[in-house]
Amino acid sequence: MAEGLLHSPHTSKSFEEVGNEIFNDLESRLSKKNGNCFMMHDLLNDLAKSVMGKFSVQLEIDRAQEISTEARYFSCIGKANEILRKFSNATNYVVLSYCMKIPSPNLFETSIEKLPKSMCLLVNLQTLKLRGCHLTGFPSHFYKLINLRHLDLDSCYDIKKMPKNMGKLNRLQTVNHFFSAKKGGSGLKELGALNHLMGSLTISNMETINEPTSLREANLKEKHLDKLILNYRQYDYSLEVVEYQEHVLEGFEPNNTLKEFVIEGYRGTKFPNWPGGSHFLPNLVSLSLSNCTNCVNLPPLGQLSSLEKLEIYRFDGIKVISEEFYGKNGSSNNPFRCLSHLTFHDMMDWKEWKICEEDKSFPCLQELCIWGCPRLTKSLPPHLPCLKKLCILGCDNLETTLPKSSCMEGIWLKGCRKIVVKDVATWREVIRRAGMLCTLPRLACFIHFASWCLHVSDYKLKEISFSDGEFEDGDQSFPEEGLLPSNVESLSFSGCGNSRRLNYRALLRLNSLTSLSF
Repeated sequence: MAEGLLHSPHTSKSFEEVGNEIFNDLESRLSKKNGNCFMMHDLLNDLAKSVMGKFSVQLEIDRAQEISTEARYFSCIGKANEILRKFSNATNYVVLSYCMKIPSPNLFETSIEKLPKSMCLLVNLQTLKLRGCHLTGFPSHFYKLINLRHLDLDSCYDIKKMPKNMGKLNRLQTVNHFFSAKKGGSGLKELGALNHLMGSLTISNMETINEPTSLREANLKEKHLDKLILNYRQYDYSLEVVEYQEHVLEGFEPNNTLKEFVIEGYRGTKFPNWPGGSHFLPNLVSLSLSNCTNCVNLPPLGQLSSLEKLEIYRFDGIKVISEEFYGKNGSSNNPFRCLSHLTFHDMMDWKEWKICEEDKSFPCLQELCIWGCPRLTKSLPPHLPCLKKLCILGCDNLETTLPKSSCMEGIWLKGCRKIVVKDVATWREVIRRAGMLCTLPRLACFIHFASWCLHVSDYKLKEISFSDGEFEDGDQSFPEEGLLPSNVESLSFSGCGNSRRLNYRALLRLNSLTSLSF
């Protein structure tokens, strides 16, 4: 791709698009994969090195090597500070990669800290990978790398500001991390000139944006981003800062192609109204809102037409989730119509979830998780037809009935002693279909529940876990013969200290049991 070999007059696709198609074809032929890394056979690797010859250089630590002035691809393993000072005579590089070799748990010991000024002479450089480096800044003439198309700054947490005049790098297609700063470097508005940006982008230090219009001037709505993360790092609760952050975010205009959106650490008391309509972010699949501790209301999200995954984490100001959350504006009778995964986590002051029983909310929800909401008293949606996994942890005051579902595969209940099990007939069928029933709140309660459900020989339960158990009689033995299904494979007890005797006769009939833990 860097050599221009992928260009074809018969297609309007970019080099990257054609390259992705070829790579996907190559990926399908690889026999070994490890996450996002791909392994090739040693013979194929040797062949590739032979073909590249003097045009490709890979330096290793403590090994003397001659670098040809014709070299176009450079990568180094180990400490690169000294190495980078020595290649100022090679101006033809199109790919420069620095990979950390990790000899110890301290990753920063081998990270590059400063890029040499001479690197700015690499006017043909197209790809610069600095992932995981202990980099603190950039050379003042970094903007002269006018052919740069890909800049990888992932996990470069010590960068305080971006290079000046980034808008001149108008061929940039991917820059996965942008660090905003109050003084120096490039402001967010410099992104406005980068019309070819695509892929994933994280904007850190959002709280340092000096002008309310900067986010709009970044012109993100015209980019081709798949994932966007807005990150606020400083924790300033002053009224002036809160109002300013609200004003900045109000001017945000995301692109319609966005699939994944994350906001972290926002300090405003409210969100803008832009998520309210079905026309907003029509392709958004995943949304995560975290550490927005001043917000007193959730934004209206129910009308996001493609949303499948929603995570709400640490909204300390939320007391009630009301009808506004569903975004009812007359455009739909079934809010969250595509949502399959919903998580609420560490909502310390959340007391009530107002359920809209007259409509068909959450028709496709498969997984509902509520963790660490100690003040929540009510309620859960009464009917979730597609629910497969229910997880409720640390909700001691939650008094509600469990949702009805005929698709349940796993139930996790812990630290929620006031939940009521009703509609026994329905739950018999739920347990019959389920493959796992885990951590019910009290063992005594579970025995009562089990007497309704588990005396059926054809149940498909394979894993059962008891936790926080408490018997009425400390000398009581457990389990009773015939209580547990014979096909259970895993049985575990945690915190059931009052049970002093194990009824081994009941365990002898568990012919499929492979795991027993206490």
